[in-house]
Amino acid sequence: MLEFLKNLFSLSPASPTKKRAGFFEINVEEEEAKLSLVIRGKRDGAREVPASEEQRPGVLEKQIIEIGSNLIRANTQHYEQEFHSYNSRLAVLTPQGMLNDAQLQSQSFFADIEALPTKHSTELRARKERVIEKQKQLKLFQHDNGLDERAAHYPKSKILHFSVIVVILLIESALNATLLAKGNELGLLGGWTEAIIISLINVGALGWLLCMSIRWCISRKLFIKLGGVLTLFFAVSGAIGFNLAIAHYRNALGGEFPALASTLAYQSLLANPLGLGDVKSLMLFILGISVVCLAAFDWLKMDDWYPGYGRLTRAHLDALGEHASYQSWLVHEKLQSLKDGASDVISRHMSLAASAASEDAKICAHMKKLNERYRDSVDNIQTGVNSMLQIYREANKASRDTEAPAPFEIEWKYPNTIDIQQPPGSREMPDTQVFLDTLHPLQTELSKKYQRALKVINETTL
Repeated sequence: MLEFLKNLFSLSPASPTKKRAGFFEINVEEEEAKLSLVIRGKRDGAREVPASEEQRPGVLEKQIIEIGSNLIRANTQHYEQEFHSYNSRLAVLTPQGMLNDAQLQSQSFFADIEALPTKHSTELRARKERVIEKQKQLKLFQHDNGLDERAAHYPKSKILHFSVIVVILLIESALNATLLAKGNELGLLGGWTEAIIISLINVGALGWLLCMSIRWCISRKLFIKLGGVLTLFFAVSGAIGFNLAIAHYRNALGGEFPALASTLAYQSLLANPLGLGDVKSLMLFILGISVVCLAAFDWLKMDDWYPGYGRLTRAHLDALGEHASYQSWLVHEKLQSLKDGASDVISRHMSLAASAASEDAKICAHMKKLNERYRDSVDNIQTGVNSMLQIYREANKASRDTEAPAPFEIEWKYPNTIDIQQPPGSREMPDTQVFLDTLHPLQTELSKKYQRALKVINETTL
């Protein structure tokens, strides 16, 4: 709608033209209907416009001529651009031209290859320094703790060992629930609840504490070793005392006053710790101690037995992995991508070199065809403009009482020179090998830049 109003009130409305092979052409019928040439010609003729003595085209004639001039200028611009493009393609079809074009297209790739190591040097250096720092920490730890002769031993994943912990917890909970159900006011449900709590203490607390005390005991540092001995004493004492209390608690549950089982068990434990009463209570005590030991062993298997050795080793390996991963990404993705981009440019030119002769003939043929289309478009527009002028003038003259002005008898011709450029004549194309020999130094340059960048990146390798 906006475009329609713009054309309606414009002195030079846009022409309803069509394009053929990139060039504008005038559609006389549509243009005549749009401008209402017959109606306006009769109206102007009845008004004696333009005057008989007028030596210049009238308003509507100027509008028609302006439409034709604009179209020819647009076609001329298109023609010059196309011809220049063909000339540029022809210029490439020489050994030096092909080398210059390949250099121009690959220049940004070469610049990026050279700048890549500098651009990422800070990050690479930081990662390398982190690896060196972690390595120093690990070496110092090995030296101080007499671990130079062995590597840290720990599983790649702790999932299996956590699964074993869970299985131990469930098995003990099931057995404890069976042994504690007797006398519990909630029966088996109450036994299960208490059994799970007991298992969590045995497996999660006492087992883990026993594991840590063993690790601290084997440390070469006196302070840690003493702490480990004390912790081991408390862990063993706690495991024995807790499971003895559980055994006494089971006896109290089977007694005359199960509701007072906790109090009676505590009193019995203080009076006669080893008085377990029956075989099932003894079994419950042995089960608890066994679970603590099994859990402690599984906790130990989750990492190297020597405290801190596994953690430092993993930190060092993680730093190595991060450095290697970043460097691999830099080389195999960033640098290789740039090299591939430059290689594609050179490869395309080498492929063009193999068909240079046929490509030259093809471009020259396109240039001749372009000349023909341009010339035809100018003729079409001039003919269309004159047809439109004739329609208007005939309608104008039919309505006049006076003589038509002299310009009505003059056909319009585009005033500017139509410069039809001639394509170059046949050229003797060099042998394909001449092109390839010219492009070969560019391949060598790419290889050198790539190797130089790769060397700089690898200088940060440990």
